[in-house]
Amino acid sequence: LIFNVETAWADAAVGERLAALQREHQLDDDTLLLLYTIREAHRPASRFFPYFQLLPRELGNGAALPVHALLELEGLPAVQEILDVRERLRELHERLFPMLSEQCPDLFPASMFTLEQFVWARAIYDSRAFQIAFDGQIKNCLLPFIDFLNSRPRAHIEGRGQFDAASNSYQFRTLCDVPANTQLYLNYGAFNNREQLMQFGFVFADNPYDNIPL
Repeated sequence: LIFNVETAWADAAVGERLAALQREHQLDDDTLLLLYTIREAHRPASRFFPYFQLLPRELGNGAALPVHALLELEGLPAVQEILDVRERLRELHERLFPMLSEQCPDLFPASMFTLEQFVWARAIYDSRAFQIAFDGQIKNCLLPFIDFLNSRPRAHIEGRGQFDAASNSYQFRTLCDVPANTQLYLNYGAFNNREQLMQFGFVFADNPYDNIPL
């Protein structure tokens, strides 16, 4: 299963309406994907609903970083970066709502499409999305259950894997033999601890990629 903007367009029930709204309001693919993610995460009939139910509702990365954590970071450049992301999300939400809820209340009920849900959906993609090329275009994708792989600096798997069109599968290759029943770890990338915090919501005490710009 791959969840991306093409999943929204291909939705037999609402795909054509979503594509028309995207053209009408000149929404980029990632904005449409945020809208569709919020909708499917709240729709029990969605085949992706069980997956979304397993995702955390409270996140600690980027725009979703809680206030008490921001206070702990007071004085660091990351705080302003987080505030800037939140402001851009607020402006986007303000541009789209209540307009879309008034135009299509069945697709975008106002009670569902709150600013808090926008922040949640953005944080989900910041922390879990894989960037996969389709027909030469890079698209943000959720890979249900694959994205449950945890990270550590010296992991069994380096890189973010790749989509194999011939087998219609997403593939990883381990760097070593892995015994049965062992948790697989994926190295998310060469991020310093500020980047780790912004994107994933955690840091490593022994991060070999950590650095401080001078």
